[in-house]
Amino acid sequence: MPTAEEHQQRAEHFLRFLATIDTEEFCDWYTIVSFYVAVHLVEKMRAAQNEHSQDHGERTRYIREQHPAIRFAYHQLHNLAWTFRYEARELPGLPPETVAGWLETIQDYVQETE
Repeated sequence: MPTAEEHQQRAEHFLRFLATIDTEEFCDWYTIVSFYVAVHLVEKMRAAQNEHSQDHGERTRYIREQHPAIRFAYHQLHNLAWTFRYEARELPGLPPETVAGWLETIQDYVQETE
């Protein structure tokens, strides 16, 4: 299983990619990648405790039970990423700043827990 540092490196890799995305044309991909940054940040916290999530459901339960302060932001990213990946529809009027705000909430929280 990846270490906390490896999850951090993966999150940083995805963050560099986020900076290259044209959010007006590809807000869907901006959201999807933001979600995966969040996944790696949550798994970084788990790895620091020598724990790892087996799937999205287990990770969601972990957040709900251990880190409710980020539950809303994570839930929003998870649901929108799912919609964009699998439901083949656009959600009109989703400002990229909203997505960035949810991700920033998670980033700040994870940094504060270190």
